[in-house]
Amino acid sequence: MKPKHIRPYAGRDPFAGHRVAVYKNLHKQAWSLRALDGPHKGRVVAHAHAVGLTRCHMHVNERIRLRIAAGAAREVHAWIVGTLAEVELAQPQRISYRPRQRGAFTIAATGQPIWTADAVLFTDAAYIETAEHGIPSPSHQSAGRPA
Repeated sequence: MKPKHIRPYAGRDPFAGHRVAVYKNLHKQAWSLRALDGPHKGRVVAHAHAVGLTRCHMHVNERIRLRIAAGAAREVHAWIVGTLAEVELAQPQRISYRPRQRGAFTIAATGQPIWTADAVLFTDAAYIETAEHGIPSPSHQSAGRPA
């Protein structure tokens, strides 16, 4: 996303490193960006209401997820790793993560697990490109099927 959508945290430059981890910050109602390399490695470098990543993979700490599924307090244990970029999706498909139900990010409409994506757009939720994972676009879902 454009730099105007990203608010640096504690004077840190979110573009100083190459890779970031993005996760939903439940306290700030925004996306948090943690640097995975560069001078701020391991630290939150920014918050955003909209941000895009390319060359993405999803990460879930299964040990912590199981603890949360058993009733423990929520904590950051799942995020999407990628490179900050301007992302536009022609046919966005919402993805979600529900730690008490499944140990993977999933395509919200189908429940299909997803571990990688060419690009992810984070706005009100996280989205990937529909065609990227062989998901029929909404206009093709009823084609050839009886009503």
